[in-house]
Amino acid sequence: MASGLAGNSRRIWLRQNQLRLLQPSYNRLASLPGVKLHPQPIAIHTYPAGGGHYHTDISYAFITSENPIHDIASGESNNISLFNLRDLKKLTSKQIYDNAKTIAMYTLTTVVEEWDEVDLLLYKL
Repeated sequence: MASGLAGNSRRIWLRQNQLRLLQPSYNRLASLPGVKLHPQPIAIHTYPAGGGHYHTDISYAFITSENPIHDIASGESNNISLFNLRDLKKLTSKQIYDNAKTIAMYTLTTVVEEWDEVDLLLYKL
């Protein structure tokens, strides 16, 4: 993978059939009886958001070889940038949160190389 995605968009503007989810290739649970199993995230972390309030972020890796077919919806963040690993390493703490940079670098150096592509429909409710 030549580039990574960093951004703050809650809505994916690609159709599910345009995306593949990356999941660990080691012996992960494939199913649980009587419940729907969620995909394995790259990272789950919590940070203070001010006023005694905390936010929890869950990071997943998706890949595609297709261009988006939808525009970003009105009111959604369009703070999205593409980086290769070399350019990502050059970004400062003022340009990207340190935790986001660490996750992106791990994704580009480890997840993309070692995790398996799986169909999103495996996790459809």
